[in-house]
Amino acid sequence: MKKILLIDDDEDFCQVLKLTLAKKGYAVESTSSGSDGIEKLVRVKPACVLLDLNLWDTNGLDVLEQIKTRDKNLPVIMLTGHETVSSAVQAMKKGAFHYMPKPIDSEELDVLLEKAVEQRDLYLQLEEMKERLGETDKLEELVGSSEKIQQLTKLIRSVSSTNVNVLLTGESGSGKEVVARVIHHLSSLKQGPFVPIDCASIPETLIESELFGHEKGSFTGATATVKGKLEAADNGTVFLDEVANIPMGIQAKLLRFLER
Repeated sequence: MKKILLIDDDEDFCQVLKLTLAKKGYAVESTSSGSDGIEKLVRVKPACVLLDLNLWDTNGLDVLEQIKTRDKNLPVIMLTGHETVSSAVQAMKKGAFHYMPKPIDSEELDVLLEKAVEQRDLYLQLEEMKERLGETDKLEELVGSSEKIQQLTKLIRSVSSTNVNVLLTGESGSGKEVVARVIHHLSSLKQGPFVPIDCASIPETLIESELFGHEKGSFTGATATVKGKLEAADNGTVFLDEVANIPMGIQAKLLRFLER
């Protein structure tokens, strides 16, 4: 059942429209507030929004802008009891799918909703296809078709969907960073940074500062506040290459950081 979000401060109109659309197979959630309508977007996940131009708490065009900021491809049909050419033009310029005067023509609304929902479905299918192609492209970096590679691919997909720390083991040159990058790309953190750290190449005296950063004046030569690479990887993935080379004292601090 397709979901419709109705934002209109005319309660009688909302009740009638909800009953009408329910008979057409739509699930309608309504609100009289523009601010509440914006909050409902994430929870309801509508296929289309029906938005009144004049609301008690705000202007419908402002709400339209906020909707488009959050989801520019969500179809929004503007409704108004006081149609003017200028308001219709403004609504279309701001990304409205269509503009309808009240009283609503039921047959016209049926056609518009069908087109809007179809457009939304096509968009979501396209995004899903892009996601799958992106996963395929990344997984193709793992060259091979052996049983071991297939097991590795399955394991990568499994850990990518979780929020856990991953230990990668293998000889030098076996592709641990490639696997780490694939896991990052397939995870929920893929929009964040991927920060590789070669722990073997950093002098022991600098490794703590490199990982955790330091404040200006915290030690001799600290002339400025420096952000550590762990902080730089916030909302992303950090890959600690050759982590065993980190001194034991720093490993203890790193463990406390990872367990938080």
